[in-house]
Formats: sequence, C-alpha cells, structure tokens
Amino acid sequence: MIVSNPIQEPLIQLFHRLNSLYGLLFLLNNQLNAFQEMAIEIDKKNNNQSYWFSGTSIVISDLTEYPDNRLRRYYRSGGCMFQGKQYLDMIESLIARESAWSIAQGYEAFEAFLFDTAAEYLRLNPTEAEIQQVNRFDIKCSKSILSSANIEDWKEFIRYTYRGEGNRKILKYLRKLAPQLAKVEKQNNRPIDLCEWYTIVGDVRHAATHSNFTIKSQRMCSWTNEHKTNLYNFFPGDTHDNGYTLKLKEKDVEKGLTTFVEYAFIIFKCLSCIQGYEWQIFKED
Repeated sequence: MIVSNPIQEPLIQLFHRLNSLYGLLFLLNNQLNAFQEMAIEIDKKNNNQSYWFSGTSIVISDLTEYPDNRLRRYYRSGGCMFQGKQYLDMIESLIARESAWSIAQGYEAFEAFLFDTAAEYLRLNPTEAEIQQVNRFDIKCSKSILSSANIEDWKEFIRYTYRGEGNRKILKYLRKLAPQLAKVEKQNNRPIDLCEWYTIVGDVRHAATHSNFTIKSQRMCSWTNEHKTNLYNFFPGDTHDNGYTLKLKEKDVEKGLTTFVEYAFIIFKCLSCIQGYEWQIFKED
C-alpha cells in the first residue's frame, strides 16, 4: 500500500483487523472440516461412533467456606457432554458460533473506523466541524477543541457528539461531510443497499453478543418482509417461535467482512475526494 493519505490510518487498521478475523475463522473451518472427514472415515472402518466423546464441567468452591484442614472443597456446577454422532455434529454448531462472533467483531472494528476516521478528518480540517456541537463540547469538557492538534481530543469530541442510534448519527454526519457517500450507499456495483445491510448487521451483532445468537421475535415483529428477506439472504439461520437463530458458515463471514471493508473504503474515498487527498492507496497486483 502507498502511504500518502493523512486520513488512511483507521482504514489500514480496519483492513488488518478484518483480515485477521477472517484468517482465524478460515483456519478453524479447514481444521475442523479435515478432522470431521477423518473421523467419518474412521467410523466407516470401525462401524462405531461411540468412542467420540467430550465432557466438561465448571467446578467451583464456596467462597464463604473455611475448612479446618484448609483443603478447599469443590462442587460441580453442572456439565456438558457430547458423544458419538453428536460430537461430530457439534462441529457445525461451533463454526456457526465463531462465524456470528466474527461478524460481531467486524461490526465493532467498523464502528471504531467510523469514529476514528471522522476524528482524523476534523483534526486536519477543523472548520468542517459543526459549530453548535463544538460549543456544546467545549462547555462540557472545558477545552477548546478547534485549537487542538491532539487526535485523542478529536476522538473524544466525535464519540461524545455522535455516539448512539446504532451509529446512525456518525454515518449521517459523514454523509454531510461527503454528500457523494449517500449516493454510493444506495447505488453501487454489488448491488446492495449499504444502509439496509448495516441495519441488519446491527441486529446480527446484538444477537451474537447479547442473545445467544438469536434475534428475538419481539425485535422482528415490526420488520418489513423485505427487511426479513435481506436478513435471510445476508445471514442464514433457522426461524422458530422464539425468533431467528443465526447459522452462518465461513462463506457468509467472508461476504460480510468484505462488505465492511468495501463500505469503509467508500467512506474513505469520498472524504478524501472532498479534500483532494490521494485515495488510490492500493498497488496493482
């Protein structure tokens, strides 16, 4: 990559983070699939799956107990066991969990990119900052942000001012800085509505982080049929009475992380074009 754009560092960090996420999932997927194929071949020869077994338990102590012999007593809090065919079937469940987690981590990395890119842009172009928001921040934090050359001050300003609403506030502001962005979000060569997609990813991230990989029925009841169809297409899963449980595979994660990277690059490109920064940061292969 050509290092010549003053706002490119957050994008480079995003590239590194998402490539690492995908690389680890790719490795895990290949290793587990290879093991599953080997195990199936062994089972065919022996006609027996019962020896595939895994069992774990979280063992705890009572923190209020002080045994006279000073030997801590332990108690099983329960357990988890897989055996035979169930043991091998759990490979698919493990990949699905890691895939959903990778998308959630991709969301977090993209969020950091949004805030850090806006902060870097305004540090270099402080006159682009919204004066009403600047005044509010200066009063709140007792500092003059427009006179600061410290990137950490600008990061604090951006997060204080534009955090919330599923990152809609910061995206709205980036569209204000670079109006071309709004057009590309709707019209691009995928084609994909990036605003719609990002809303769906927010629900996927929430499910993976807070709801045991399930988007609850209550959360989906107000969705349009088009929104639900887009969810099914972008992030496969199983529908049931309680909602929609994600069941992603490695290829779904590749598609999702690729979209994050392409979305980020378009934001970077649109902001760079406004200031005349070099946006062609890739060397041709």
